[in-house]
Parts: sequence; C-alpha cells; structure tokens
Amino acid sequence: NYQDLTAAFGVSMGQLDGDYYEIYSSNFAAHPVFDDVESIYMLYAASLSVSGGAVPIAWTGDGECVIAASVIYGQGRVVILGDSSLWLNSMFGEIAKADNTQFAVNVFTHLADTTDIPEPTTLLLLAVGGALCRRRNRRSTSR
Repeated sequence: NYQDLTAAFGVSMGQLDGDYYEIYSSNFAAHPVFDDVESIYMLYAASLSVSGGAVPIAWTGDGECVIAASVIYGQGRVVILGDSSLWLNSMFGEIAKADNTQFAVNVFTHLADTTDIPEPTTLLLLAVGGALCRRRNRRSTSR
C-alpha cells in the first residue's frame, strides 16, 4: 500500500526481505537530513527504485537506495525511507541505535523548512506580475 504513495514522487519500494541495513556516512549524499549523522540503523528496510522526481540520498553497502528525497515546489519537501517503521520500532530500540535520534530531528526539521519553497499563490502572483510587466513594456516600446 506504500506503492501508490511513493509512485507520486517517482519512487517504488522493493520487497521486504527481512534484512537490516546499517548505513555509514560514506553511503550518504550531502543532504541536511544527515547533518551530524555518521550512521543510521534500519531494521527490515526495503530498497527504493528512483525513476524521477525524488533523488537517492542513502544507500546500503551494496548500493541499494534506502532513502530518497524531493522538493516539490508549492507543495513541500518529501523524504522517503525504505524502513516504514524506523521511528515506530521503539520496542526494538531502533531510535536509540546509531544516530537515529539525530537523523529523526534532522528529517522533521528539513520537512518543516519552507524557506525555499514558494507557495502556489506566490508563484501565481509572480507569473501574473511578470506578464503584466511584459505587457506594459510592449506598450511603452510601441509608442
């Protein structure tokens, strides 16, 4: 049931094979969700296939993508994890393993940051303003 949700961002999730992945800093892309994070621990992570929209930002040692991210202008930011219950598995202690706590803080901080994501109304106003300026310039140069 995650496939429909992740497909909107060009991501499909592989089959859960029961393996766990420990991902180290050499397997991270430069991304704010990994600030002060050296490693994360995922239990039962599925691989992600990224075909467009989102980009891979973390991989297993075998090169399988397990985290992808995207910024959708006017809608916000998205981080897709191969482990759908990374922070829910508290009974197994995953949040306390590796740098998962810092990773969680970084992900939620990143998702809440809207500094470079204009609202749709802002984009509309910019487009209308640009069209009006262009129209005004055409009138003044034709006189």
